[in-house]
Amino acid sequence: MKAFKRAFGISALLALLQTWSVAQPFPGTQPLTMEGDLAAQMVGGIDKYVDRVLADAPKNRARYWPRNTSSPDAFLKSILQTADTNRARLREILGVVDKREPVQMRFVAPVGTNASPNSAEIGRGPGYRIYEVAWNVFRGVEGEGLLLQPDGEPKARVCATNMAFGDADLRSLYITASTSVYRIRVATPGRPA
Repeated sequence: MKAFKRAFGISALLALLQTWSVAQPFPGTQPLTMEGDLAAQMVGGIDKYVDRVLADAPKNRARYWPRNTSSPDAFLKSILQTADTNRARLREILGVVDKREPVQMRFVAPVGTNASPNSAEIGRGPGYRIYEVAWNVFRGVEGEGLLLQPDGEPKARVCATNMAFGDADLRSLYITASTSVYRIRVATPGRPA
């Protein structure tokens, strides 16, 4: 019984201390006492801030882009001199500061009963093969995609933005590029998106 009383007393003391610590604001802060729709008030404050920054942008532009307009060559030189500094500043603002490693593409071997252990080929079409590939972006992050390898000399180079197999039989490979969408029929069905 004595142990129970001791445990109860400690629990009560801890509960009292926890309630007291929650009720006290951190040093240098105050309790939130705003009323109404806090999300709408926050968005309104963001709008005011962005409007102010945009209105001040022309006045502050010379600080980041000093221009020498004495001649076209001097103008170009003045822009190029500050471009690297501004790029570094933008990378820091965006949080893109990780060191980039040289890109190394690797073939991804499919897993399954019908897959050959050394082949990343997942489809074929007339005159080309489709491979599943991956490449390093930076440490710990990889990109994945498809490599269309022609059997002969390439006739064109397309910078694809996205690819997916479609249609009921999964034998159509849809490729989106910057201004076009392509569809290629393949002999071997692909994997669903």
